[in-house]
Amino acid sequence: MKKIISFTLIAVLLVSCFTLAAGALSKVNIRIEGKDNTFYNGSVYVGAGATVLDVVNAVDEANENVNATITESQYGAYISGINGDNEDTIFVPDPEDPEKGTTYYIGWMFAVNNQSSSAGVSAYNLEGGEDIVLYYADMNSQVPVADFSEAGKIKLTSYDWLPDWSGLDWFPVKDATVTLNDKEYTSDENGIVTYNPEDFKCLVNMQIKRYDELGYTTVCPFPSNYTFQPVIPQKPVTLNYSTSLYVKGAYQIDLSSDEDITYTTSNSKIATVNESGKITAVKAGTATITATAGKTTAKYKVTVKNPTLNAAKKTLKKGKSFTLKVTGAIGSVKYSTSKKSVAAVSSKGKVTAKKKGSAVISVKANGVTLKCKVTVK
Repeated sequence: MKKIISFTLIAVLLVSCFTLAAGALSKVNIRIEGKDNTFYNGSVYVGAGATVLDVVNAVDEANENVNATITESQYGAYISGINGDNEDTIFVPDPEDPEKGTTYYIGWMFAVNNQSSSAGVSAYNLEGGEDIVLYYADMNSQVPVADFSEAGKIKLTSYDWLPDWSGLDWFPVKDATVTLNDKEYTSDENGIVTYNPEDFKCLVNMQIKRYDELGYTTVCPFPSNYTFQPVIPQKPVTLNYSTSLYVKGAYQIDLSSDEDITYTTSNSKIATVNESGKITAVKAGTATITATAGKTTAKYKVTVKNPTLNAAKKTLKKGKSFTLKVTGAIGSVKYSTSKKSVAAVSSKGKVTAKKKGSAVISVKANGVTLKCKVTVK
């Protein structure tokens, strides 16, 4: 819905003023976009207290190809035309009621650092380093700001007047035709342009256009050399690893990522994993530990084994001995015998045959009990 606005209201909107402390010369960038052409795209050095109008006058004086018309009014000076693109007020009557209709104001709008302002060109003071765009358009035009952070999407927003003209806020730039190299797209109601980044392998030139029913632009164009690098979506990646642990053993996953890493286990009765990626073996069996960061997944197949003895049975002659050894022991190991009179065992696992018979040597390691049958002849 177009807003109907009088010339008086337009002038009032161009009155507010900013202040600026004194300082040295500073560079500002300015682009002037006419109806069909870019009239200027460059830099100007200005002194303390310079206004946007001062910058336009400086460009006019230094360039034969830029001819600006400045009009004085009771509300201050404003730009009424550049290179023949002059302000105009056009009334389009309602077909059903010719006395009613819509009034379009066509003229020179401006934005500083991609934001509109309540100040006019003769009242907006500059600090230095600003990017100014001056463009010939419908009063209801927008200055698009593009966000390329999400793969396959461009979010277009503009810092615009609220419907009641009480202030400014960010709004989507919808129904705009966006050209990426030679492909055309249309922004949706949320200002989103969806494209396939795989279609573009390098820098992409981006242009935008949208017109009112009279053929005047309603969106400030981007510079002709405006480019961006598409964000390529991360494809799912699965990494596979394997490791073996003895019961009560531990393994620290060593991964780094800019994204948060989450860890899960397929069977906590076999192996657990904490939030920092430390795997702890619980009992014999297999489990899969999964580490996920964004679209990257690392899978660790964990095989948990019990500790083992170097002998499950042994035959000795009376007075002889041998030593039981445990592979995979973590922590202390305890030894005991079922018959001390037949076979004794030391705290170090040394078994000594005492008399004819049989005995069972029990070895407790990692919470698991292992046994060796000893026969004495």
